[in-house]
Amino acid sequence: HEAVQMWHRLRPRITLLDIDMPGLDGLTALQQLRSIDADAFIAIVSGGSSIDNVKQALALGAAGFVIKPYKPQRIVDLLQRYQEKSGHNLMR
Repeated sequence: HEAVQMWHRLRPRITLLDIDMPGLDGLTALQQLRSIDADAFIAIVSGGSSIDNVKQALALGAAGFVIKPYKPQRIVDLLQRYQEKSGHNLMR
């Protein structure tokens, strides 16, 4: 619940959620945030990487799914996807 409340207050350009979060799982948080802003860049970074979780996250509008443990390049790839979508240059 805290992640959704913080998102309302901060409106970050990029949001990374885990599936396993206290109180409200990441997929539910993703769904709630999507209902507020369909264009928000929200991705899942999680060790809970069952094929069902990945499919559900993408169906709910996740911009990507990074499986833990991950190599730093996966996060760079995700940020590059954000840049392409938004036109914001994050990695100068």
